[in-house]
Amino acid sequence: MSYRFIHTSTNRKTGYMPVSYSPRQTCPNTCPLKNGKCYGESFPIVLHWNRYSNDKKDNYDYFIDEIKLYRKYNKNNLWRHNVVGDLVIDKNDKIHAKKLYQLVKANNKGSVICYTHHHIVKDKNGKDVLSRYNINRIAEAIKEGFTINLSANNIEEAQELKKKTGLPVATVLDVTKNQYKKYSEKQKKDYKKELLADNVTVCPEQTNQVKCIDCKLCSNYKRDRIIGFLSH
Repeated sequence: MSYRFIHTSTNRKTGYMPVSYSPRQTCPNTCPLKNGKCYGESFPIVLHWNRYSNDKKDNYDYFIDEIKLYRKYNKNNLWRHNVVGDLVIDKNDKIHAKKLYQLVKANNKGSVICYTHHHIVKDKNGKDVLSRYNINRIAEAIKEGFTINLSANNIEEAQELKKKTGLPVATVLDVTKNQYKKYSEKQKKDYKKELLADNVTVCPEQTNQVKCIDCKLCSNYKRDRIIGFLSH
């Protein structure tokens, strides 16, 4: 499996900025979008993702060198880690501390957007539980300037994560993008107001077409608001 750092992506959502891809093997079974509604399964991104995931060569060290090179000439420009994929874990579903440290060090406190589902793991009975080990690794990365958002599956879970960890949180919303588009302006306003009461702000790219490179909200680890994403 291989990793890819793209210096000049023209991703419609992010805007003109670097992005990275991590292989499917990094995605946790606790993510409800795995092998289903994940937008990484859509064309044409799925073609690239499959190719990187099926590559037999592990190029992680080269991937890290690419990030170092980018940061050498772009001290704080924003980039998106893992358009698809997640943080690297070991066979016990623990975040690979060494590889995360390499990533954080290579980024050198520059602005970055990242999300993870690895805060949740399966216990011996197959129940989803919060991983204190993984939470600690994520918190350490954030402290060193590498913003990682905890990905929740609904607003209630997002609120609980925010309360328990104090870390930046994002969540999938029940309303889909197509449903939202059909709302009247009053319905859109009322929906946003309803979410704000739950401390949730809808992703500005989805509601106002403000690209990530201009918004930067998800890269702000000090924010109090939970970011909500309209589902696909």
